[in-house]
Amino acid sequence: MGDARNWQPNLDFPVVGAAVLFKNHVAIVVGIIGDQLILAESNFDLDRRVDIGRTISMSSPSIRGYYYPLLPHPLVA
Repeated sequence: MGDARNWQPNLDFPVVGAAVLFKNHVAIVVGIIGDQLILAESNFDLDRRVDIGRTISMSSPSIRGYYYPLLPHPLVA
């Protein structure tokens, strides 16, 4: 799939299992509570850990879009 910085968003809204695309980072949506995304991510600080549980608002200006590699998603179709 190449460098995630080159991925183009293919969803207008998040779904569990989708990638959240940031300018220089990618995380996976593992949960959604209200307008908060619960993320799983790795190497955020180049420490080789996988962190699960960071939350971010869906309206965060740092989010450039969402990518789901297996469209159609059952909740999108």
